[in-house]
Amino acid sequence: MVTGLACDCANAAAGDTLRPYVDISYAHEDNLLRLSPSQLIDGNGADSYRRLDTGLTLDRTIGRQHVSGDLKLSRTMFEKFVALNNDSKDAHATWNWQLGNKVDGNFGAQYTQALAPFTEFRSSQRNVKTVKNTFGEAKWRIHPSWSLHIGATHQTLAYDLSSQQIGNRNEDTQELGLDFLPATGSSVGVVLRRTHDSYPVQQLLGALIVGNSYRQHDYKLKADWILSSKTRLQFLGGLVQRDYETFQSRNKTTPSIRTTGIWQASVKTNVTVVAYHDISPSDDLSVNYSVNNGVSLASSWEVSNKVHLDAFFRRENRDFNAASAFSSVLPVNRQEKSRFGSIQLSYVPRKDVQLTTSVFRDDLDATFAQRSYRAEGVVLGLRSTY
Repeated sequence: MVTGLACDCANAAAGDTLRPYVDISYAHEDNLLRLSPSQLIDGNGADSYRRLDTGLTLDRTIGRQHVSGDLKLSRTMFEKFVALNNDSKDAHATWNWQLGNKVDGNFGAQYTQALAPFTEFRSSQRNVKTVKNTFGEAKWRIHPSWSLHIGATHQTLAYDLSSQQIGNRNEDTQELGLDFLPATGSSVGVVLRRTHDSYPVQQLLGALIVGNSYRQHDYKLKADWILSSKTRLQFLGGLVQRDYETFQSRNKTTPSIRTTGIWQASVKTNVTVVAYHDISPSDDLSVNYSVNNGVSLASSWEVSNKVHLDAFFRRENRDFNAASAFSSVLPVNRQEKSRFGSIQLSYVPRKDVQLTTSVFRDDLDATFAQRSYRAEGVVLGLRSTY
């Protein structure tokens, strides 16, 4: 099931305190469960579903303090795979604070409970994924041209299906950074990050009992160059070192690079291009990380005051070999190539009503044939804000 294609227009306008909204959508996918071609017989993977979201947004400024948030309850009903019918919850809140003219930051929390994406778990069994996240950051302008920042994040992820609970994890991250801020508005800096991921349920692979907990250190440079009034280039890159508590043959030190180009082609058109090479977590239970190379392109065009067109494309290559090399139980030379594209047309007949139509295609080619799939779908949505 593909979610998040529709534009999130529930955000309250600046100055609004509380605004309720309702979002109704209908979708059809020809391969809902992301089955491989050999598993698809006479359209057995296709399904349609209806979703109802009801929510409330918060947006409030008090002096130099700003509080925002969203509380959403959702009900999803499937026509064929009725066992997947579910209620989901999503709540988040952020306090952007400021003390004087030199110190500012944010605190926040998020809670999400929803059906796990079928790209992670390909089964008609209902598998609900719960994510809890708390975060905080503080920035101190120690000099007109220098800024110091510290941040911390705590996240827990849990699956309710017993067969998936070896993927449950707790993640704690701390970050320290220093930025140089020239008068041009650009910036350069360094980022040091430490992450500890613990997996409370051990993994069993054949006769092996595997602990997947690890510690990771990131050493990176970052830059934000304002090239012109319409163009900027952002860079974040360096080395990532991941060390496992058991089966150290999975340990990995690799470059991590993300470059983002932003072009405001006109008042009504903008384009964002991202290219990256990074180590990324995987919710596949046999291998819990991959080394990814990818590129994405996002474009937005305001056709008129009432019509908006958004397009997105991503291509990514994933290499799982470093993580799977420690065990003969896992596939050898495991790699995947994924492609995802979507186009969305939005129509706003009045400021509190939005109609959307979006189409997508999601493809995956894998050396492990059972992982490959092709999927296409369409989503129709209606949102009303009060």
